[in-house]
This record gives sequence, structure tokens and C-alpha cells, in this order.
Amino acid sequence: MNDEKLLQGEGVFLRPYVQVDGAYTVPDTFLLWLWARYEEEGTTAKVFRVSEVADGADFIEYLRMPGNLPVLFFADDQAPLGMAWLNGVSGNHAFVHHALLKASWGRLTDAIAKTAFGYWFGMRGASGFQLDVLVGMTPSGNRKAVKYLQRVGFTVVGEIPRIAEGESMTVSYLERDNG
Repeated sequence: MNDEKLLQGEGVFLRPYVQVDGAYTVPDTFLLWLWARYEEEGTTAKVFRVSEVADGADFIEYLRMPGNLPVLFFADDQAPLGMAWLNGVSGNHAFVHHALLKASWGRLTDAIAKTAFGYWFGMRGASGFQLDVLVGMTPSGNRKAVKYLQRVGFTVVGEIPRIAEGESMTVSYLERDNG
């Protein structure tokens, strides 16, 4: 990975996972390592509810799917912190997802969120800002994730019962003015 810090927050920098001149900004070997860490920490079953994401190779393919806009987070000392991504972009909103490594929990999570929101809400198109609202769909049983989203500014709308493989999901949103 190159050392360019594309967007910096307090103790955190963000690197979009995109293709530049035919090469991705983060190597596959790193993404395979990240997948293995997510497996070790029990994150994959909670976050990657898409049945097509069963292993590291599927993870890379998923991130590269048109419509997914992934970003990776690193501490200022280059230590990996995790990632987040948008998908379902439509009009002025998109769905947000995150998978942070446990080592970053509590320590840098607010800075990670602030950096991501600044990046996403700062994306511009021909007619101005592209996004005004981020939408979250979080497993209702994952109370820590729901509390985290509320702490970083998301408003909880409610819960949809049994929507995701029989599990209820908490619906939340963040508006540009609150991000």
C-alpha cells in the first residue's frame, strides 16, 4: 500500500478501496489477512450476512462489486482498524456498513466514524453533494453496534421484525447536518 493519507481524522486515516491505473489501492493479501482477522474475532457471521461471502476470496469479490464503495481505516502508526462501505446508493442516500477490528473498539471508533462521514458527505457530483443521508440496518441483537451508531449521531427509527434471515433489524439514519 502506498503511504498517501487520503483523509485524516484524529489518529485515523482512511483509504478508499478503488482501482487506480489498473491496480487496487489495497492489495489482495491485505484483504485476505483482514478477512482472517474478522473470522478470528467472530465478525464475519455478524456483518457479512450475504450468503455469497463465505471466505476471503468471496470477500474480495464482494468489495469489488459495482455499487459497493469500501474504505479502509488505519491508525496513524499504520495499524489496521477495519473498514466500512456504502451500497444501495439511490438519489441522495446510501446504506452504510462497518466492520471494525476489536483492537479499535472504544479507542478510535468515534474518530473512525467522523473520518468516514466527512469523506462520504464530502463526495461531490456535477450538481453538488451526492449524499445527504446514510441509512443503517443493524441486527437488533447487536446492542453494542446500535449504541455506537447512536453515539456517533445516528437516529434510530425503529425495528423491522424478522427481515434478515428471521432476525430483526434496527433501522437508523444520519443526516449530513448531523454527521
